[in-house]
Amino acid sequence: MKYLVFKIIYVILHLYWIIFRPISLGARCLVFDKKKKILLVQHNGSNQWYLPGGGLKRKETFHEASIRELEEETGIKISVDHLDIFGCYTSFYQGKRDYITVFKATVDSQIYQEKKCLEIKSSKFFYINKVPENTSPGTMRRIREYQLLESQSGRW
Repeated sequence: MKYLVFKIIYVILHLYWIIFRPISLGARCLVFDKKKKILLVQHNGSNQWYLPGGGLKRKETFHEASIRELEEETGIKISVDHLDIFGCYTSFYQGKRDYITVFKATVDSQIYQEKKCLEIKSSKFFYINKVPENTSPGTMRRIREYQLLESQSGRW
């Protein structure tokens, strides 16, 4: 039942986005543990895995949104000092104009316990070369970019 409600809401939103082409601002986070495992989340109503994150609230910065969304979706608390900007991206895929800032952070996965919340079905750390096949295309692009930067410079 919950899945059906989320699906209906998504269809309504998608129609709205196609008609009105709104602008949305979002923040996502590449979260790694000390073993270089990456944290991904699976939203209710979707079978795909994504980077944790979401939309900015009114008068909220990209950093603040990333910190808030990470805690809401996974229970992980992080400070702005532990966030590095990874990149800024645009997406027109869903019919809206989506502007996303992606951050990178490293956390201690030993203390991580999956948090249950209404929006998230599951969250889990994966080895970066063994992420699920149903990882979203955008998330896969960010992971590949990270791996390319890591292999070229080792700066991350």
